[in-house]
Amino acid sequence: MKYTRKLLAIAVATGMSAMPMLGAAAITFDTSEDDSIFGGLTSLPFTAEGADHCGPYASCVGDFEFRKGSIINQTKEPGTENGLSGKNNIFLTVPKSSTVPAQATFDFGFATNAFGMLWGSVDSYNTFDLLLGGSVVGSVTGSQVAASAGVTSSTNGGNFNIDRFVLFNGVNGTEFDAIRFDTTNFGFETDGHHVGASSPSTVPGPMPLALFAFGLAGIALFGKRRETQS
Repeated sequence: MKYTRKLLAIAVATGMSAMPMLGAAAITFDTSEDDSIFGGLTSLPFTAEGADHCGPYASCVGDFEFRKGSIINQTKEPGTENGLSGKNNIFLTVPKSSTVPAQATFDFGFATNAFGMLWGSVDSYNTFDLLLGGSVVGSVTGSQVAASAGVTSSTNGGNFNIDRFVLFNGVNGTEFDAIRFDTTNFGFETDGHHVGASSPSTVPGPMPLALFAFGLAGIALFGKRRETQS
C-alpha cells in the first residue's frame, strides 16, 4: 500500500513539473535620441500608404493607417519638429480616423524577444502592449517612456518635440509574437520599426506533454482508489 502511494506521488510530481510555468513575465525598455540602440535588429520598412494592408507584418487588426504628412490636432509625423514641416516618410498612426479610444494589433508571425521603434511625440495617454498568443506579457505607457528619457510627456497638444527611439526586450525568457497600440486620444504615431530574430517555439514538446499526461493519470488513479476505499 505504501509503495503504491509512493509511486502515485512520484507520478503526480513528475507530471506537475512538466507543466509550463506561468510566472510573472517581464519586459524592459531603453530610450535614445537616435536609432543606434537597434543594432542587430531587422528593419521593418513601411513602403505603402493606406489602411487596407498590414505593411511588413504577417497580420493585423484595428483602427490604424500608414500615411504621410501630419494633421493638426490629430497626428504628427515622427521625427519632425512640430509636425508642419514633414520629412515625407510613411509612418503608422492609431487611430486613422477621428474615433477614440482606439487600438491596433500587428502580428510578427513568429516569436521574438526584441522590438524597437521611433515613438513620435510621446503621449501619456498612449500604451504599448507586447503579446504572446493573444495574451499581454508586458505593457509600457508614454509616461514611463518620458520618465525614462527625462522629458515631460505630451497630454494633448502639448510638447510636440518629444520623439524617442525605444527598444523593448523580454527578460528571463519572455517572448512576444505581436504588438498592440492603445490610445485614448490623438494620436499614437510610430516609425522605424525593428524586430529581433525569431525564437524557437516555446510550446511543450512530446516528452513534457507525455510526463504531464502521466501525472494526470496518477491523479485520476489516486482519486479512484480513494473512492473505492470509501
